[in-house]
Amino acid sequence: PFYGLQGLSHLCYRYLKHLFDCPDSPPNRAQSRVKLLYYIPKLLYSSRFESPVVVLALLLLTRLRERSEATRASGHRLFTTALMVSSSYLCDNTYRASSWRDMSGGLFGIKTLNIMVREMLEWLEWDVSVDSVALERFGQAISVDFARDRPVYPTYPAEMIWTRFSDSGNQHRLVASGIAPTSDANSGTGDPVASFESLDVLDTMLPISNRLRAQLYAFSSPSQY
Repeated sequence: PFYGLQGLSHLCYRYLKHLFDCPDSPPNRAQSRVKLLYYIPKLLYSSRFESPVVVLALLLLTRLRERSEATRASGHRLFTTALMVSSSYLCDNTYRASSWRDMSGGLFGIKTLNIMVREMLEWLEWDVSVDSVALERFGQAISVDFARDRPVYPTYPAEMIWTRFSDSGNQHRLVASGIAPTSDANSGTGDPVASFESLDVLDTMLPISNRLRAQLYAFSSPSQY
């Protein structure tokens, strides 16, 4: 059930449980009964993103945990949202909301997905900036600290989690090289957890575009977290 992604799936599962004490059951059992440990590899396998997208998703969840007082939050919801935001930030081409709906197994509708992304970005105050050094350092840390079950996991310092750039008041974003989903059903089955130690990213810094904002719909809803 792990699609060859057992190591990475368990790492993400441990990290989500560490941050938010996520329940194993999905938020809507009428829509899906896939438990979190098996939902993660399904989403990773379907989306086929490279390691930096997954690492950034976990980094954004860490930032969210510092800003939000949520406990026992849905890991299905959190992981899906973080992966959507991370891929929109790092990849030139990523999936539409309808594709994310299908990859979630119908657990989240298009309207709900857009609400989830908008609310996460608002909690983060739209700060998803990161540089290659910080991303690689964080990836190396979690690949060691969360590679196996432990009685206690470390909490990372703020300087490892938050990276801000300023150039005449403009934020910048990191552009990743070759990080894009592939439609090849026969590729991407290897477990990328080992590649956290050599993230394939560029140091090219470009101004943040309005692509993230343009992808969202102005829905109103109570908090999803």
